[in-house]
Amino acid sequence: MEAIRRIEQVQGDQLTLLLPEFFRGKRVEVIVLPFQEREAETPRSVKRRSPSPRLRGVIKMADDLIAPAVPAEDWESLK
Repeated sequence: MEAIRRIEQVQGDQLTLLLPEFFRGKRVEVIVLPFQEREAETPRSVKRRSPSPRLRGVIKMADDLIAPAVPAEDWESLK
């Protein structure tokens, strides 16, 4: 699927789009939304979420997360 996204300044109450040859004679869907300016978000401007300090020490890990879940002998692809 080919798509075109453009930010245009509307003059008056009409907007004219020049489309590439690919769209000639085809049905198209046109959606017009007002553009919302966003402030530039840098990684430092976004505050990272962190868990509540009351949860500290509540969860205990019982499994080894690095060890394989299944012994190597059970893998048919390795035989």
